[in-house]
Amino acid sequence: MNKKIAFFTPYYKSNRGNATTTKRIVHGLKEAGIDVHVFPYLEERWTDKKEEILKECEIYHILHLYRFAKWNMCRELPLDKPYILTNGGTDINHDLANPAQLEEMKKMIEGAAFISVFTQDGKEKVLAAYPNSSVEIIPQSVWFENEQKLSLEVPAGKPIILLPAGLRAVKDPLYVWDEIQGLKMHFPDLQFIIAGVVIEEEVSKEVLRLCQNHDWVHFLEDVPFSQMKSLYEQADLTINTSISEGQPSSIMEAMYCGCPVLVRNNEGNISVVDHNRTGLVFTNKSEFVEMAYSLLTDVVKTNQLTQCAKQYILDHHSLEKEIEHYIALYNQLV
Repeated sequence: MNKKIAFFTPYYKSNRGNATTTKRIVHGLKEAGIDVHVFPYLEERWTDKKEEILKECEIYHILHLYRFAKWNMCRELPLDKPYILTNGGTDINHDLANPAQLEEMKKMIEGAAFISVFTQDGKEKVLAAYPNSSVEIIPQSVWFENEQKLSLEVPAGKPIILLPAGLRAVKDPLYVWDEIQGLKMHFPDLQFIIAGVVIEEEVSKEVLRLCQNHDWVHFLEDVPFSQMKSLYEQADLTINTSISEGQPSSIMEAMYCGCPVLVRNNEGNISVVDHNRTGLVFTNKSEFVEMAYSLLTDVVKTNQLTQCAKQYILDHHSLEKEIEHYIALYNQLV
């Protein structure tokens, strides 16, 4: 196809999940020969030049339903071309559950040709709110942009427990802090690294306080995505403690890099981590301790899990399959 696609995203320059998703999809589309123009609607001022480019586009692809709906209440861009809405975690798990926000999104959702989600759980939540929607499941893929070695110094000491997460309440980064302290008794040289960006100040204050009080706790702020592969490869265990997830890119990336994963039991995490096959899933804090200790001491079990995890990612989360699915939707619209 040679149609022009307008891709609306809340973030493109910031080191956030929406930006990573956008860069991956846009890269894949361009590699496939698609003419795509990116509009980072929360990062850049809307201009007449953007308006002219938009007029030439024949399909709109919009990432993050609620953020775009809120932004467009002030802008009032006419959605006068066929459009696809792609949802992630927060808009599926929280925004759709809020009646006021649901009402703000109603007109946009009802006008969408397709709504794409990452998981079956996401599809069920959209259909529960809007039963007449046409919903497609398109799993995320793993892609690293211009891989580079980590420029930041990784703290000396082993093992390294890595938590890649933006500092906000839904990520619950200190959920198992007491348990990690307990593991320190078994592993005196243990290092705990949180890598992400500051999103909510209250959460960041708690994290920075721990870093000041414990020389083995580290916050690596705004690690360039191109260097994250290097960080996963140096970690001994990657964890996810989120209250909810859409589909955790960081865990998929760790799996691809051969780092064992231990995740909190939520629908997004279990959509990619099959307990005891591609990683481990904990439902409470005591399970976290037991499972973390097992992954850090049982080399045979850990190797089996990481090998299965990488093969799972290669088989089910390739960029080629993800892009083929989006292009198939575009073709239906033109």
